[in-house]
Amino acid sequence: MLGIEYDERNAAKAIRFINQTASGSNKEELQTKFYTRLGAAVLAWIGSNFETSGGLVGGWTPLRPFTVFGRRMGSDRPLQNTGKLRQSFTAKVTANGLTVGSNLSIAKYQNFGTRPYDIYPRNAKALAFPAPPGGGGGGFIRTRPAGTPKTGMIGGNKQSFAVVKHVHHPGLPARRMIPTLREIQATIQAVARDVLREMRK
Repeated sequence: MLGIEYDERNAAKAIRFINQTASGSNKEELQTKFYTRLGAAVLAWIGSNFETSGGLVGGWTPLRPFTVFGRRMGSDRPLQNTGKLRQSFTAKVTANGLTVGSNLSIAKYQNFGTRPYDIYPRNAKALAFPAPPGGGGGGFIRTRPAGTPKTGMIGGNKQSFAVVKHVHHPGLPARRMIPTLREIQATIQAVARDVLREMRK
């Protein structure tokens, strides 16, 4: 899982603020409310980061032309071809803490990046993938051709496919999706103040 946890270790100032102000009877209730609100705020931060293609972390590395060409939906925005990755982020709240993250295995690879790796066919003798007009692998190194190019249909259009036995992938660049504690620290304190302000009304 890719995630970040908030509890008395990294939200200590806010929790101490709540505990000093709240009575013993409603302390747990206020902590749960605090973590619930904070979870919503962190998810909103992640959503804004996706909307701006990593704008909150300095911008994500643009997609390679070959990747854009191969997308069925034609989007050139990193990590947003289907929306599945963005929608996978959830917040799990208890009275003692909060975890915000994604259970998708690809989230970790996209967030931290990967080293170069090789791709081999699993249930076939060769790999086939769309060949962009004019050739070129957009950063991919094709090895050991397995046959002549083939044609097929994508979106109702005839398309050429390269057929190879092995592809060397240059690796995924790191595209950070979750905030650091420093980036969300002001939000933590603001949420704590709002919860206590509501309690005093």
